[in-house]
Amino acid sequence: MLGINTNIDNSDFERRNESEYIFYDSDQEDIYRNQIIRGGAKNNNSSAFVNFRSPIIEKLLFYGISYNYAINLDDSENLAYDYDEESDQFQKLNEDQSTSFDNHTATHKPALNISYQTESFNFSIDAGYSLADLKSTDRIRDFSFDNNFNAFEGSARLNYYLSKTSNLGLNYNLSNQIPSIYTLTPYRNISNPLYIVEGNPNLDLTKRHNLNLSYNTNNMDKQLYFNGSLSGDYTVDPVQSQTTISNDLVRFTTYSNMKDEYRVSANASMNKSFKLDSISQLGVNFYLNAGHNKNYRFTDGTLYKATSQNYNLGPSVNISNQSLRLRLSYSMNLQVAKYDLETIKDQRIYRNSVNLSGFVKFFKDFEWNNDFRYSTNPQVDQDRFDAHIFFWNSSVSYKFLKNDFGLITLKAYDILNENTNVFQYSGADAITSSESTTLTQYFMLSFSYRFDSFHKNGKSHPR
Repeated sequence: MLGINTNIDNSDFERRNESEYIFYDSDQEDIYRNQIIRGGAKNNNSSAFVNFRSPIIEKLLFYGISYNYAINLDDSENLAYDYDEESDQFQKLNEDQSTSFDNHTATHKPALNISYQTESFNFSIDAGYSLADLKSTDRIRDFSFDNNFNAFEGSARLNYYLSKTSNLGLNYNLSNQIPSIYTLTPYRNISNPLYIVEGNPNLDLTKRHNLNLSYNTNNMDKQLYFNGSLSGDYTVDPVQSQTTISNDLVRFTTYSNMKDEYRVSANASMNKSFKLDSISQLGVNFYLNAGHNKNYRFTDGTLYKATSQNYNLGPSVNISNQSLRLRLSYSMNLQVAKYDLETIKDQRIYRNSVNLSGFVKFFKDFEWNNDFRYSTNPQVDQDRFDAHIFFWNSSVSYKFLKNDFGLITLKAYDILNENTNVFQYSGADAITSSESTTLTQYFMLSFSYRFDSFHKNGKSHPR
């Protein structure tokens, strides 16, 4: 098989920049800019691949070879012209603020595949070697650099069918991510004098190992469904930004390879149904997620370690028949984050929620739907938000006209008028509290009419 792909993008722009930066109680001189900035980008992405697969043992053992080639040509300009009072023109090029880069990235990857398959067992392994060449030329400063990143890549997949209803899977993947040219180039970007960015040409590529073990069973006869997985990621030499802040509150950012990081997680979910009688059914559901992360970050030039544990669980039970459906569920979310830096407080964030929902039919053509939820979120700002929320939606529907083609519904949303959408999360480099827009209390009366129906002969008859 042979494939070729090409994508070409061109863009141009021009904008006016008039700004003033005033530094108080500082030796830094104030900065005034009156400029026209012109530029554009020409980007050409092309790739090609060829692969071949053939049996070693007919219908049992196979081998495959492949070769992938990709090239990216990126020509970009960002030219700042200062205003000249004598000529009343924007014609003096500000070289310190201007860029004109010619970037070239080429990647070669030969690979070999071996696969084995039977009715109950499948296995495959891929091994490749990636060769990446990055070149960048700064035409204004007459500077160029060239970096090469070469590394092995590979994956292995195993799938074993224990029975007709269950299977076991194991997957491993080794991937590489090369730094972008803009994080590598040593050019110091001062287009924003309060936020200066400079690349690091000594960055190494990042290697990621991923391992996943999964088990699934779907037994229709017993009405039992279970899914479980264990997974882990190990990252070698991850690239992160490193920012320091001067006494003048000027931020300077560069990039560096951090210490190795990892993530492990476990997930499980189960659904089981029980038949109570000829028309009623009981369902039991449960899910559990747990994870542990370790990361390294910088804050104002200081390296620190961040670890976090995340736990989510949610049991639920439901009962249903032709005239009644009820569902009771509970969910718990807990996050524990620890930082080995005295200036950052450890975090413990948890949320709980209990939900009762369902409908009941009465007088043949009436249906009453309700959705109750009680949630607690103690970490929110309790001067602005209520940490304990009662949420209730309700609606009444009535079917009428011939064949129940007419439906009128009265819906009340957030009857208690307490709905909020406030969320808090603790990450490796930020503790975030957010509030997003959400629907508030409203009442709505609606009418719908069905214009066609399906008869026993399967044909649709317009009404």
